[in-house]
Amino acid sequence: MWNYSFVLPNLFVLLLFLLYFFSRPRLPVNRNRLFLVLLVVNMLHLFFDVFSSKADEMYYLFPVWLLYLLNMLFFVLFIYQFFIFFLYTNNETHSYDDDIFKLNPVFIIVGLAGEIVTLSSFFTGAVFFIDSKGYHRGPLYNILYLCAVFYILSSIVLVFLRKKNLRRRKWYAMLGCNMILLVGICVRTLLPNYIIMFLFYLLAIIIIFQSFVDHNLYRTEYGAFNVRALEQLLKEREGRERYTILGFMIRNYSELREVYSRREMDSCTSQIAYFLEKKYPKLTIFYVRSGRFLIYSDKDISMDRLCDEIRERFNRPWITEDMEFYLEPGFVRLVASPENNSLDNVLNALASSLKATESMQNADFKIGTKDMDSLVRQRLVKLALDRAIEQGRIEVFFQPLVDARSRQIVGAEALARIRDEDGVLIPPGEFIPIAERNGQINEVGRQVYEKTCDFLSEHDMESMGLSWVNVNVSPIQCMRRDLKERFMTILNEHNLPPGLIHLEITEETMVDYELLEDQMQTMSQEGFHFVLDDYGSGYSNVSRIKRCPFINVKLDMSIVRAHCKTPDGILPALVQAFKQMNFKITAEGIETEEMADILTDIGCDYLQGYLYSKPIPPEEFLQKYAI
Repeated sequence: MWNYSFVLPNLFVLLLFLLYFFSRPRLPVNRNRLFLVLLVVNMLHLFFDVFSSKADEMYYLFPVWLLYLLNMLFFVLFIYQFFIFFLYTNNETHSYDDDIFKLNPVFIIVGLAGEIVTLSSFFTGAVFFIDSKGYHRGPLYNILYLCAVFYILSSIVLVFLRKKNLRRRKWYAMLGCNMILLVGICVRTLLPNYIIMFLFYLLAIIIIFQSFVDHNLYRTEYGAFNVRALEQLLKEREGRERYTILGFMIRNYSELREVYSRREMDSCTSQIAYFLEKKYPKLTIFYVRSGRFLIYSDKDISMDRLCDEIRERFNRPWITEDMEFYLEPGFVRLVASPENNSLDNVLNALASSLKATESMQNADFKIGTKDMDSLVRQRLVKLALDRAIEQGRIEVFFQPLVDARSRQIVGAEALARIRDEDGVLIPPGEFIPIAERNGQINEVGRQVYEKTCDFLSEHDMESMGLSWVNVNVSPIQCMRRDLKERFMTILNEHNLPPGLIHLEITEETMVDYELLEDQMQTMSQEGFHFVLDDYGSGYSNVSRIKRCPFINVKLDMSIVRAHCKTPDGILPALVQAFKQMNFKITAEGIETEEMADILTDIGCDYLQGYLYSKPIPPEEFLQKYAI
């Protein structure tokens, strides 16, 4: 009645897949779990197809209830098989911004309806029935094909809708897999007496294995999982699960590779990976290059115990063919919760901490909740900074500078501000360091300078009592040889003289002193004025400052507050020394009238601080100071 020619070859191939799958370390991700379910369901489906078909051929030898049971199990697995293929397609094509576990109820309902109708056949004969003449198809038999085609077509639609989530090769693989299943359904309807559908299942499984599951795609030459596998695992856990990672790096690994042969160090690395996998078979081991290993667990583990065991092994030599190596590990411990376990945060935390262990001997790092929260905050600030720069939305706030004697406004400082997505201001201490690290400070500085020029060209400075406005110039900006040309272009566009805007330079900018002095001298000849900002927070000496064309020195609020708290002769002497060099002196951080009087008495020319005003938006500045 039925042709079984394709059964044995399919069965042997499936067994080989299962043996290979279980013989290799497996990454604990949905991709592998679904593939395993696919193999098991396919094999069970094959068994029950053969058993039910044989039983139907010899129906007179078996009780009716057993015939119903075997056939119902076959048909239930038939529908479930296509549902698993659909889940696999959904998993491979989904965006990680979406939750793949929240399926549209329609996809559940269709399969569930098919299964219920199938199981009801015992009473209704809807899909099949068995009588004295044996097995017969029921009136709703084609519901099986309708469910299968529904899941295949849904998968194909997902492949097209989410094309951007797949690389081209994988997109073709996923599309080809589902097209093969569709062809298989057509062949099954044309050749119902051949158990041939499993050939098409097998072809689809082979495509999935070669394109998505192959363990070699995620393994290093040392045996441990690679960075690609780590990113997939962490991305899948993002915002969903708590996990722990114990990382360690071999200190001085790069130097050891240079001193000894690459072959020797590769041998050591392989031995370490082998030791970790044998010692901790239930944990997931990663090698992320440059002598760095990570041990992952989604369960609570004793990281102290792991550290002690690994240290104990490292106390003994790693022996290669020619040498014995005594290596020293530096450890990093990370606990990530769903609230702060984004891929970028975790990888950045691990990378920076592992790098730190290399330079700090006998130092281990613990990355706790506060550290991860800090990384989350940095990420949000970076996104806000990127958005503000891209949209030209760096805001400029102004803080007044007053004459120390008259206490009247004489100038102002322009300060950069950005907002988060809720419109809340982000402190400059959070976004300025990020902008300096990634080079965005140049664009921040340009926008602040240009918007300050906009403000000055559109309003009457005299009516506000302003003689000048200070604008901060970062160390990175000072390294630009074209700084003068960039600023002159902006000034000319607004028809403003260079001396109207004073450029504030911090002490830390003076690291490359010769370049800075050359830059300042060149720009001074064009009419630019310079102010030394935050004096007292760095290490510059008076003789070096004297050589630069500063017109004003701003005392950092730390030394201002220290002097006001415990007055002595140091700051007054320093102020007088600067005044003898013809520098004007500005005291920052003035918060009380008492502080203002003290700084005025020791000779400061200008005062700046919250006593007079915090930094405020241009509109508020105009309302407060414009006549």
